[in-house]
Amino acid sequence: MNKNIARLGCLIIMLFSVVSCVVVPHRPVEPPRPVDLLGQCIQDNSRNRDDVWLLFQRASSEGRISPEESRQFLDMEGRLNGFTNRLSANGLTLYECQRISREISSERANVHRMAASPAYNPQLVRCIQDNRRDHEEVWQLFQRAKSAGRISPSEARQFQAMEGRLNAIKNNLSRDGFTVSECRRINSEIAAERTNVQRMMHRPGPDPQLIQCIKDNRRDHEEVWQLFRRANSAGRISPSEASQFQAMEQHLSDIKSRLSSDGLSLSECQRVGLGIAKEREVVRRMSEGGRRY
Repeated sequence: MNKNIARLGCLIIMLFSVVSCVVVPHRPVEPPRPVDLLGQCIQDNSRNRDDVWLLFQRASSEGRISPEESRQFLDMEGRLNGFTNRLSANGLTLYECQRISREISSERANVHRMAASPAYNPQLVRCIQDNRRDHEEVWQLFQRAKSAGRISPSEARQFQAMEGRLNAIKNNLSRDGFTVSECRRINSEIAAERTNVQRMMHRPGPDPQLIQCIKDNRRDHEEVWQLFRRANSAGRISPSEASQFQAMEQHLSDIKSRLSSDGLSLSECQRVGLGIAKEREVVRRMSEGGRRY
């Protein structure tokens, strides 16, 4: 029995020795297959092109595409069809395919911008268009009234304040998140501004004689100043005359304010002209004196 066990042990050792001595043939590692960069590029572009189409369709179904954006997409549609044809063309190079990738990315960005806009509301769009048109008409009305000489100095100042409000209105019309109620409120504000300008336009035109009188007085008023300055520079103004001119200076400033005031009548303008003539005579007498210092 012990001899049989010993023989079995020797047989097992011999079998392991034989197995350990078997040489496994070496198989060389196959190199990785080259990646088909052009084929991958074409597949990516085809998928991305389809994504652009789907993105636009979703945005359109959600009411986020305005009529203007739909017209823009018609042009984009032609470009996308061109991409399809180019991707199917024989002889397409990797460089050309990569350029198409960039163009499709640009189109995707355009559609993303459209899709990110608020839902399209035809009523809001019409309101905004009406407000922009009315806003421009108010400007044109004022310009016509101004060129016709129907805008007084105080009305010109009023319109400066109105100008600020109209600019604020214009900025509001371009703001994101604009609602129909806000648009209608702005429409009321523009209508109020239109009424103001129409009121200005219906004022009677200025009297040509009054206009000429005001121009003459302003010119004569400036000449009095120039005459005094020349006489003073020549040393022909004494200290007492300088003091006298200081009082005259205040009087001339008052005259200047009266020439710019609303409601100035022709008789008042002529009376102002007589006052300027008296001031001119005083300064002329000063300037004709000898050198005082």
